Amino acid sequence: MTWHQPEDPGIRALAGRFPGWEVWRATSGLLYARRHGTRDEPVSGEDATSLADQITRAEALGGK
Repeated sequence: MTWHQPEDPGIRALAGRFPGWEVWRATSGLLYARRHGTRDEPVSGEDATSLADQITRAEALGGK
């Protein structure tokens, strides 16, 4: 996982769970993630828990 804001506790909480994903918090406050090194459409969540759910769903749908 690439940490764009490593001091952000929401991002830190996801680091060990989703290697291969880059995560960032937008100025809107939402968390976003996409597979590292891709231009895939990012998934988003209001907090680390909802973003983790979206990443899990994206992995299941993508077969990875």
